[in-house]
Amino acid sequence: MGKVEKQQKKETRQIVFAKLSGVMEEYRNSFKEKKFKSRLKKASRMLADDIIKATSKNGKSKTKKESIPVEVNSVETV
Repeated sequence: MGKVEKQQKKETRQIVFAKLSGVMEEYRNSFKEKKFKSRLKKASRMLADDIIKATSKNGKSKTKKESIPVEVNSVETV
């Protein structure tokens, strides 16, 4: 895992944490502050990991899908 991947994961986690904490603001009074933050951190880590995996798969699969039809079309026409 390179520095770029770690930096991307960290930034994604921070974005997800910020969005979750904004959305869950009304539930903050139900929990203690420390417990609330720790649970948000756990959730943001899980979601950020899945987001990064999904975006990396989409980037790889798009290039493969684009190259396959071009080859199939050229074979069919010949």
